[in-house]
Amino acid sequence: MKTWFLWAVVLFAFSAGSKSAQAVKYNVIDLGSVQGFYAAVPWSINSDGRIVGYVYRYTESYDVEQRAIEFDTTGACNNTILYPGEGSAFGINNSNQIMGMGLFEGGYFATFFDGNNFSSSNTAGINESGLIAVSTSAPSLNSYNVFTCDRNGNMDLIAICPGRPELNGLNDKSQIVGSSGNYNERLAVLFSAEVGCRYLGTLGGDISIAVSINNSGQIVGSAQDVNDQQWATLFCSNNPALNIKLGSVPGTYGSRAISINDAGQIVGFASECKDFYFLTSDIAVLFNPDGSGLNTDLNTLIDPQSGWHLDCATDINNKGWIIGTGMRNGYETPRGFLLRPADYCDAGPQGDVNGDCVVNFTDFAMMAASWMKSNRILVSE
Repeated sequence: MKTWFLWAVVLFAFSAGSKSAQAVKYNVIDLGSVQGFYAAVPWSINSDGRIVGYVYRYTESYDVEQRAIEFDTTGACNNTILYPGEGSAFGINNSNQIMGMGLFEGGYFATFFDGNNFSSSNTAGINESGLIAVSTSAPSLNSYNVFTCDRNGNMDLIAICPGRPELNGLNDKSQIVGSSGNYNERLAVLFSAEVGCRYLGTLGGDISIAVSINNSGQIVGSAQDVNDQQWATLFCSNNPALNIKLGSVPGTYGSRAISINDAGQIVGFASECKDFYFLTSDIAVLFNPDGSGLNTDLNTLIDPQSGWHLDCATDINNKGWIIGTGMRNGYETPRGFLLRPADYCDAGPQGDVNGDCVVNFTDFAMMAASWMKSNRILVSE
């Protein structure tokens, strides 16, 4: 009887502890900056949690100086400058290859930050094959070539499109997304070897931007509606009439989706500004992909005593870790953050069979199910 009572107490305590922990879904890690630079923008996170982006500052003449960096995710702010000159890091894959832009002799070019640079100033992302997306002007007037390119400069033509493209992302199938057209009439585009240059439409307005594509081909960004307001959008690449307006959060007037992972989780920001051309990132958001508008202000999922206000979520990896920018302790200078699930641990305690960082009855059940089983191969003499 005492034994059952003891187990009941343990179960009650475990249940109560689990419920109280659910109030905070994410822990916030301050990614810091580097000496001499006060603002930071983390832009890409891989599945291992390595993060790249850039830091910046304003000079006395109000010019912007920035440096490409890899962020220290421990919170110690021991960030690494990837290139001593002007630059930004835009992507890191699971092989830890990094790409971005750098100012080199002759111009501002795409780079792998390892001495391999390319004469293109329009580039995006890096996939698991180590390919980046680049574009160059085509011989015919007002036509542009979109390529994938490896670190040795080998290029494969993906599409030829009218209008200057702006490239924003690519997936492991070498499908590229971005926009094309004039400033006042830019449209979201899917560039691929299968469809060429496919326009993705809007929400009834004139302008749209595709920012991210996952390995299932789901595309997110933003689009204008009939009232000229911009909303986070899940694009339907086969039929623009089926584009999904993702909406925003209460108290805001517009939004943009910036990243979608392979599980279909979408992050970005909501804006308190009503102007399409000057949409401000005011609240970091986790969007509901069904278009119901039941989106989540990420500030409601962190400790309210942390001192953070999360403005914008820039990327989400396949573990659900989120990076972005925000303000801390009232300072208006943008700082980079990493959100990791509150129940995350680097290594579970001994006996944690299922890797959830807790030793409980689930682990006992898994051990019991395999009790006395063996994978050893007996070798007869």
